[in-house]
Amino acid sequence: MNKEKIMEIYLMRHGESHINKEKYSVVTEVSSEEIGFEPDLSERGKAESLLTGQEFKRLGIKFNKIICSPMLRALRSAEFILKGMEEPEMHVDVDPKTFEQGGSSSKKTVKVGDKITYKGLSKAKIEKMFPFARVPADQISDEGWYTKD
Repeated sequence: MNKEKIMEIYLMRHGESHINKEKYSVVTEVSSEEIGFEPDLSERGKAESLLTGQEFKRLGIKFNKIICSPMLRALRSAEFILKGMEEPEMHVDVDPKTFEQGGSSSKKTVKVGDKITYKGLSKAKIEKMFPFARVPADQISDEGWYTKD
């Protein structure tokens, strides 16, 4: 019997972030003390991501490849999903082309208030914070990932 190989693709958005929790959008003008330069997941977002990973494990779903945005909230979601799946050796390919479109992301910088411009997490920072992440040097610089087209 010749079995067809079927590709399954799962698309996910990050877990709840502090911005989502407080009902801010990426273009809302607020101070950096309120949301931070790159919002992390809320406690609920971490729990959502962990439960998602646990559900993948329960269903017997395994991944050949995981691709993730370089945004902190997406990387943190991947971290908790991998914990839930109990897949400590799994790597995640970071691709800056997968970030959410529109708002400040379309301008390649984040303006918080009237003075601060943020260029996204740098390659070194991503690798330090998320050892499971594979970061392409030609796409994410030491200045930050928003700086590459």
